[in-house]
Amino acid sequence: MTTQSLSGWAVAPTTRARSAVRGRAVPAITVGLAGTAVALAGASSPSYWGDEAASVMSAERSIPALFAMLGNVDAVHGLYYLFLHFWIGVFGTSELATRAPSAIAVGVAAAGVLTLMRRFTSLRVAVLASVVFLLLPRIAYAGIEARSYAMGAAVAVWLTVWFARLVASRRARMLEWIGFGAAVGASAYLFLYLLLLAPVYAIVLLITPGLRQRVRGGLLAGTAAVLVAAPMVLAAVGQRGQVSFLARRDYANAYSVLVDQWFGWVPLAVAAWLLIIVGVIAAKRLSPNRRQGVVLLVVWLVLPTAALLIGNALLAPMYNIRYLTFCAPAAAMLVAVGAAAVPGVIERMRSARAARRSVRGLPTSTRRLRASTLTLEIVAVVAILALPVCIAERGPFAKDDGSDLRQAATAVDHIAQTGDAIVFDSATRPSQRPRLALRLYPQDFAGTVDVGLRVPYTQRAELWDTVAPVSALAPELSSFRRVIAVELRGSASVDLAALEAQGFVVEAVHHVHRTDIYTLTREIA
Repeated sequence: MTTQSLSGWAVAPTTRARSAVRGRAVPAITVGLAGTAVALAGASSPSYWGDEAASVMSAERSIPALFAMLGNVDAVHGLYYLFLHFWIGVFGTSELATRAPSAIAVGVAAAGVLTLMRRFTSLRVAVLASVVFLLLPRIAYAGIEARSYAMGAAVAVWLTVWFARLVASRRARMLEWIGFGAAVGASAYLFLYLLLLAPVYAIVLLITPGLRQRVRGGLLAGTAAVLVAAPMVLAAVGQRGQVSFLARRDYANAYSVLVDQWFGWVPLAVAAWLLIIVGVIAAKRLSPNRRQGVVLLVVWLVLPTAALLIGNALLAPMYNIRYLTFCAPAAAMLVAVGAAAVPGVIERMRSARAARRSVRGLPTSTRRLRASTLTLEIVAVVAILALPVCIAERGPFAKDDGSDLRQAATAVDHIAQTGDAIVFDSATRPSQRPRLALRLYPQDFAGTVDVGLRVPYTQRAELWDTVAPVSALAPELSSFRRVIAVELRGSASVDLAALEAQGFVVEAVHHVHRTDIYTLTREIA
């Protein structure tokens, strides 16, 4: 089958090859299914953490209550919460159930990686790119998290597949460009920063020779994206104070960008960046089609990160490593490009050395490298380096540097007696408060009395419950002989002091991972 080219970009086959195109879907579907299976492995092991609690607790609300909340907070996650509302109505709220959509999204994204790479390179390299993608720690993490980041990565990949097809097509109509732009704008309702793909595509159109005739279509697409995304952008600006905490976290640093953002630890980051550099340098020797594919990937990799870092420094806090999950596919594909380029680089070095030896009259080796074998070995090394992080991400306390909400709930179930009062540490940030265990694993708290609750989250237009401090609970606790206090280790909580002032004495303490559970008793006259 022959493939025409338009300024180097592969043109989609037409009628003569439609059966072949259908056949090309088989590897993508296979990779997608395998990717979902890989992502699901160990998905139920880590305990929920605070951000996942926000997802589950938002999705558990009625539709009117959810929209009331989104009017005040988390509008940028509204589409995901709405989806999850219906999902948990069918599958429940276990870790496996709520994380499964992310695992499925990883599989869909992996299929997109293969589809996109096949436009610019061989099936073998495309498959290897999909493997690298699935093993990137950022993707492995997103695939077992009840948040929208894995879905965002899938949307980013398939939007880019659509973009590549548009710029390659001789028959793309303006209406198709408008539809593409509307899809880019609509992606903001899943995750706001997906809008950064729009300037990625614009830059590729402007800097790639032969594609400037597509600028008119790009302008129409950009206009459609702006119009569709405008309400979400305005809502996000209105709720920008929600991410003000980022200013206190110092996320925007070189280590975050170069290591944590996609790779998880230094050995993998060093190997990956070296391969990316090799791939970019070697691109000048590629055919126009492959070289322009590399340009697209580089812009996709660099521009969104640069935009967030600049905005973080000059405008407002906006950088977090998880926010760039949608650029991880570009990183994986560039790693694969670099792995495929290494044999050529080595062969050229050997040829140059052989030429020098020949001039000096020295014998030279005629043995040639097996390029495909070497590329596979390089990807295997990358996979080996990625595995320790992927395995660690599936440990029971892997989320949020040790979240143990499930384990704490299980401990309460064993410790508490029917009729015990229970109080929770409220001195830490909301996403780490032990009270979340009650909301995520309510069956383990059956029979206890939540004396501090004032307004449950389901009746508020905010994320969390309204609770009273333990120091103000003397009237509510007056009739209780036993109290269970669930405290985050190392917090500034004064709950124990307040309980002791009310006559309670610590009888026992149970240490979980980062949570301590105290049993306090007193005599009632």
